[in-house]
Formats: sequence, structure tokens, C-alpha cells
Amino acid sequence: MANEISGTRDGLKTLLENISGLRVYDHRPDSVNELPAAFVEFAGRGEGLTLGGSSFVGRLTVIVLLPKAKPGDGYDDLTKYLDPLGTQSIEAQLDSDSTWGGSVDDGRVREFGNLRTLEIGGGRYVAADFRCEFVKQVSS
Repeated sequence: MANEISGTRDGLKTLLENISGLRVYDHRPDSVNELPAAFVEFAGRGEGLTLGGSSFVGRLTVIVLLPKAKPGDGYDDLTKYLDPLGTQSIEAQLDSDSTWGGSVDDGRVREFGNLRTLEIGGGRYVAADFRCEFVKQVSS
């Protein structure tokens, strides 16, 4: 199963790299040197499904990071990633290929939020979470 989950994370990362200027990591980085940035974390999986074969539901979280100079800075800049449409929209990018490059049968952004300040490697960033869910059929 680890290869299935890793392949799904890589497919999502590759799709997000189509957003111009966004540096995307397939894991939480130790430090961030290029902004804006995003990283993908595995958030869990649900029960296996057996309709027409074996499949499972999984969850990934995309965390978007922007620079933070002082309190309040950066939150307005997050709106271009939070909007449902547009060239910087995370949701629009994932909707453009719901198979995430053929790595899942169906994948979607389910919710977003958790706007906050996040520290990574001594840097402080404005962050938002995009909770994604996917269904993937597997063969044993």
C-alpha cells in the first residue's frame, strides 16, 4: 500500500506544480527558501471499498505557505489560492484533472481553511490547509 499512497502524493504534487511560481514539496520541508510554497502530507485513509474491485479512500492535506512580515501580512495574498477559480487556485488546478495525473480514480478538495501562522525551520509563514480526498482502485 505504501507505493499506492506515495504515487498518489506524487501525482498531486505534480499537478500543483502547474501553478506558476508555486514551489511544491511532497513532504514537510526542513526549511523553506522559495515562496510561495506548498507541501503535501498524507492525512489518513478510510475503509476499503469492494464495489467492482478493491479500492480505498485516502486523505491528503496541501499546506500553502506565504511570507509573513508582520501580523496581518500575507492573509490577503492567500485568497488567490483559496478562490475556486483562477490561475493560482488550488481547487481549480485539482479540478482540472480529477485523476491527479492518473494516480487516483477521483480526487477533490473537500474543504479548506485553518488560516494561521506556521513555523518551519526558524521561518514564520502564513499558512492555509486544503484537505483533499481521493478514491483509488487497487489490485492485490
